[in-house]
Amino acid sequence: MPAFAVGRPGWDNWFIYHAYRRRIPVVDGSDALTLIHQYHDYSHMPSNDQGVWEGPEADRNRRLAGGWDRLFSLEDATHGIGRRGVYTLRDPRHVDRRVERMRTFDTDLFQRLRFWKLRRMVCWLFPGI
Repeated sequence: MPAFAVGRPGWDNWFIYHAYRRRIPVVDGSDALTLIHQYHDYSHMPSNDQGVWEGPEADRNRRLAGGWDRLFSLEDATHGIGRRGVYTLRDPRHVDRRVERMRTFDTDLFQRLRFWKLRRMVCWLFPGI
């Protein structure tokens, strides 16, 4: 793991990228779990709002992560969890996002997946095909 400044932008996004890159399922548990984030102020940061998301620590974290295209989020989840357990996210939004993210790893594969995505969407819209 890179030497991130924990609690600054980018460090937690890298974990999602890292799991995704290693083909480890990324599970969004937002619908099934109670999520708690510690309330704190930003009085230790510069007075403007940009100080929270920008600055030397945020810039360093982004650099350590490998750039903006490696800062993944829960929008990049491959699975969800609900009353019936873990399931694959197959809705068009998540499928599109996964195909777009393939550009980060393999541009040739990305081109093949664009065709696959189009084919999949046609099959989704017209199940009898």
